Amino acid sequence: EDLTMRTGLAERISYRVASVTDLPFEDGAFAQVWMLDVGIHVRDKAAMFAEIARVLRPGGLFVMHDQMGPLAKAMAPATRHAPFVAPSLPQLIRYVEAAGLRLMTWQDSTARIVAYFQQIRARLGPPDAQPDHQARSWRTWIRITTDAYLATLDELGGRTGIALAEVPSTFADTRHTGSWFDSCTMPRAPSRR
Repeated sequence: EDLTMRTGLAERISYRVASVTDLPFEDGAFAQVWMLDVGIHVRDKAAMFAEIARVLRPGGLFVMHDQMGPLAKAMAPATRHAPFVAPSLPQLIRYVEAAGLRLMTWQDSTARIVAYFQQIRARLGPPDAQPDHQARSWRTWIRITTDAYLATLDELGGRTGIALAEVPSTFADTRHTGSWFDSCTMPRAPSRR
């Protein structure tokens, strides 16, 4: 809320705490829904996307950045405090389309995210370079999660990306054969093995 006040948008923006699988908004209440790195923490993907489709008006846009699986076993420390449910990209697209949304595009961001985590790893330096116990503990956590994301994305072939989908504005827009994913190929990040 502080950022909203500082940018002069307090009159235009309100905040609500709610479950994405049971949103407290009327059908068709929004022209756009944005979701950044949230879906991975929601177990019931079908309910989540159904609610997003429900609150979007016909022709409304859904923009999402998220991570797809598989997840590395190294992610276990990060998943202790919040669910991490990462379907594969084809599975995720099926959830989106089953909710009545039409996927317009997918932009893979995996290479950028891998480069980001590689930069973090380089900045951390060797494990024994931490100055005191508190800094060592924090840096150890960052190192563990950085290594886990790199294992997932760079070694196992997990993906990150931005999806843009819409609620079809007419019945004719909903008639298509097969999944959008079936008609395209996804680039794969090179393995570091």
